Amino acid sequence: MEASDPTVAHEADWARAKSQMAEQRLVGAPDTPEVRIGQVWADNDKRGYGRRVRVIAIEPAQPGGPHKNPVPARAVVELVDARKNWPDTKPGRRTRIRLDRFRPTSTGYRLVSDAPTSERG
Repeated sequence: MEASDPTVAHEADWARAKSQMAEQRLVGAPDTPEVRIGQVWADNDKRGYGRRVRVIAIEPAQPGGPHKNPVPARAVVELVDARKNWPDTKPGRRTRIRLDRFRPTSTGYRLVSDAPTSERG
């Protein structure tokens, strides 16, 4: 009989549990709109001081490897309105935010304006 490596089994269980927790967070907020390029979101965190960001790209999730953790799906955003009283943050600065944070909770983001629709004709 061949014994399986308990470390590999544990890592697989942990990855599966983290994936399920992320799904539950997203399912728990059905009223949250889908994150799309061009949308503007406001930071709900009271420490955000009016920070607003525009989504400029969506990065898909990446699986982990033997020595790498999986990377969740993220939005690449640029700063629209800087935090008040924070002189070192300037509009246009880019960063990445996990997609599961785009939900109206105290530490999440709320949708301010939807992506512009292109007219076809």
